[in-house]
Amino acid sequence: MKYVFAVTRLAQGLCLLFLIAISANTANASLLTNGDFETGDLTGWTEPVTPSGWSVGTPALSGGFSAISAPPGAFNKTLRQEVSPLTDDTTLTMQFSAPSSTTSSARSLNFYLEASNFFRMNLRIVDEGSDGDGDLQAFDNVASTPASGWTTLLNDISFDTAHTLTVNVTGLGTVDTASFTADVDGNTSAPIQAFQSGIPFSISRVELVNNNIGWTVDNVTLSVIPEPASLALLGFSGIAMVIRRRGS
Repeated sequence: MKYVFAVTRLAQGLCLLFLIAISANTANASLLTNGDFETGDLTGWTEPVTPSGWSVGTPALSGGFSAISAPPGAFNKTLRQEVSPLTDDTTLTMQFSAPSSTTSSARSLNFYLEASNFFRMNLRIVDEGSDGDGDLQAFDNVASTPASGWTTLLNDISFDTAHTLTVNVTGLGTVDTASFTADVDGNTSAPIQAFQSGIPFSISRVELVNNNIGWTVDNVTLSVIPEPASLALLGFSGIAMVIRRRGS
């Protein structure tokens, strides 16, 4: 009888831990619709600039489909998705690649996290020459006003190769405290202060903008970073329930 009782309590404890893990994963779930483009179309995304500059096709960086931007010569082709305003620490991730080129004209993939129509974080992967690789840059208005141009955060991002970009934004929801770090394949930039405006920074829109190159993009996610204190409280609550039930 005691054996059955112990097994039952153990099973209850494991179920609670399982629920805690599910809660943590839910907190990390992407807030974007069809960020992996596996619907085979641009469901969930809009293109505010006409004519259209993005499509879904193959070869894919992951799964069956990726988003593919217009070929060289097309500018300001925008792919956009709105979200409910976010004021918690947030992570943006995506995979990207682009063909190498011998052109001397600048080409880039810009990406924005913004509130309403106001750019609050402006980054780009840019190739300004014909050396076959690109740089990750931030527009200087994230740190100063008036803007003074682009600052290089990471160098030598090769084309013809798939990369993973991760942007972590912290300090949201309060006035002039937001900052971010950008990471490409494990190489992380120094923290950069987000654009200062005298109002709290929230995120309500993600935009990808193609300029003069055919980009392939996949697995675009936007997720809230769980607060360590919240996860710890959830874990302690589950443990306390197990202990209380074992003592009853």
